[in-house]
Amino acid sequence: MNSLYLYNFNTQAEPQVPFYENTLTKKSSIPFVMKTCQRTLVISTEPLKLENACLTLEGIEAYRFILEMLCGLKSRLIAENEIVAQYKSFLGQYLNYINRDPKLIPYLQKVLQDCKNVRTKYLLGISQKTYAALSRKILRNHLGESDSPILIYGTGQLAEDLINQFKKTAPVFVTGRNQEKVQDLITQHDVSAFEWKNYNGYLNFRFQLNTIGTEETLFDYEFTQSWNNNHKEEGVIIDLGEPSPFETSETITDARYYDLEHIFKKGAIENAEKKQKISRAISAIKELSQKRFHWFETQLKKKQEYLDDNLHDREPGEPASSSPSLVY
Repeated sequence: MNSLYLYNFNTQAEPQVPFYENTLTKKSSIPFVMKTCQRTLVISTEPLKLENACLTLEGIEAYRFILEMLCGLKSRLIAENEIVAQYKSFLGQYLNYINRDPKLIPYLQKVLQDCKNVRTKYLLGISQKTYAALSRKILRNHLGESDSPILIYGTGQLAEDLINQFKKTAPVFVTGRNQEKVQDLITQHDVSAFEWKNYNGYLNFRFQLNTIGTEETLFDYEFTQSWNNNHKEEGVIIDLGEPSPFETSETITDARYYDLEHIFKKGAIENAEKKQKISRAISAIKELSQKRFHWFETQLKKKQEYLDDNLHDREPGEPASSSPSLVY
């Protein structure tokens, strides 16, 4: 009987899944891969030989991990909702692949339903502010009545979330490698584009928001020092990239630089009642994961029994009838 296997990699360890790249020919089923700023997940119905995974889970524990993650309980901003949107995006891409794993899809879809149920029953009212909302709260203290332009680095979902937070109150400029995505954002949100890697131009922006996570240094000590000297205590950089592309040590001395650690501290849960709700949610997820996984096993067993009975009762040369459609 097929099981569920999960491989969790930290942001520095890139899993090597060679057969994942070829999605145009149906040679073999591929696993589901999801990349976020905190981890890369590989999920499959067959064991895989993958190196450098920081966590490997199977069966009920694998399902439980996915459910806890989607409920925001694996995030540093507890119960945040952005993880669900990210998951749905990766799942939508996976469902379009020709060699997606049909045995895996019910797990990937059902866990979304379970996530909605857990969030509705246990986590309403405790969801912490999103990265974008927390960034707006921080920057609002510095903006005041100013209509100074804001520069956003990056073109992904987080960049779009930031655009939505600021476009009604300040001029917003977007810069990024992918010029097609830049054009999509400026067309959809009526904001402005700024030339990629125009560092002299970047230095003019007092307020900057970064969403790019990369090992590459995009903003070196010389840049950050020049920016600091230009804006002094009036400048603000909010860096949401992980890994960060900024070199900041001892260069931003007067202006304000907020990295992810600052954001996480802003979003820390202190309320005891909220902590109790989270504890109850974790217990419910554990019980639900056991019930759900046993339900999957029952459905697969019924299907296998039907196929075995059908094969046993068939006359020689008689084609096998199709197995019943099991509703997941």
